[in-house]
Parts: sequence; structure tokens; C-alpha cells
Amino acid sequence: MNNKGFTLIELLAVIVIISVLGGIAAVGVISTINSSKNAAYNIMVNNIVTASKTLYDEVSNSYISGSTVYQFAVNGSDCSTDFGCNTNEEITVSGNQIKTNLQSLVSNGFLDGIDNGCIDSCNKMSDVDMDNCINSCSNLNNKILIEPRDKKDIGACEITITKSGNDIIVTASDEDDGICPTTDDYAKGNK
Repeated sequence: MNNKGFTLIELLAVIVIISVLGGIAAVGVISTINSSKNAAYNIMVNNIVTASKTLYDEVSNSYISGSTVYQFAVNGSDCSTDFGCNTNEEITVSGNQIKTNLQSLVSNGFLDGIDNGCIDSCNKMSDVDMDNCINSCSNLNNKILIEPRDKKDIGACEITITKSGNDIIVTASDEDDGICPTTDDYAKGNK
């Protein structure tokens, strides 16, 4: 008898081999994606620290003195007026310490963000398409700061910028929320 096909056992063996190879490849791809998200997060934290130091240098020339507390936006608005400040722009200076949130760094031009309207449309896409979509939105107004690992808005995360000797140190004001970068994250960027 002339059999010109594969037996059921041979087909099952091939399917098992292909499945194992696919599983190994999937683990490698997922690991690479996670490590690139972590690298993007570390870059974002370093950018926050650099932007915070730039803010401190710019603000310290005009506002750091004694124990007077100033609330303002770097763009020139004075928060003590009848109109006040948009909380996204507010910066509080007391002594040698500045308290603000990450959105303020974006709103005042110290840190680059992405357009809020784009996020809604980008969220419906795959990760690769979403990254391309977010990159195309980066030159628009109404910008927000997105955490690269979870794609969540972290603009409300508060930071404290303090000068200690010759060093400007950035620390987190809201450590336990699980979304915001922590003081340990900023410590890596402070070096």
C-alpha cells in the first residue's frame, strides 16, 4: 500500500514543536517590550528631574528669598490676583523649596507633553500604532504627561524641588498612589 500523507502522530508532533517555538518567541517579545517601556520610563524621570532643575534655576533668581510664599505660573500670571492661577500652572515657592505638579512643568514649557485630545483617539489602537499616534500629537496645545508603561496621565503628581548645598534635589510629594514616580525613581535621575 502506498501512503503519501502524514500520520496523525506526525502532524501532532509538528504542531507541538511549532507551539513550543511560538511560546518561546512570545516570551522574548514580551520581555523586550517591557524592557523598552522601562527604559522609556527612566528617560521620562530623567527629563522630569532636568526640567525641575531648570525650573528651580529660573525661579530662584526672582522668587527664592526668606520665608515668603509665592504662588505663580512661570508664564507671568500671579496666582494672588482675583483670577488666580490654573492649578495646572501653579508653582509655590517657600524659602529654598518649590512645590508644584508635573502638569505645571508641561504647561510652563519645561517638559514636553502630548495633546490630551489625541489620547482618546490613540487609546483605541494597538501599542505600536498608539506610539505612532502619540508621537504625531506631540506638537499640539492642551498637553498632558503620560507615563510610558501604563499610558496614564501623571500630570497631577506633585513634586518638591529643594536646593541642598550645590545640589538641586527632586522628591515625590505623593509616594503611595501607585501611579506617580517615587522619590527613589527621582533619586536615580538626581545623580
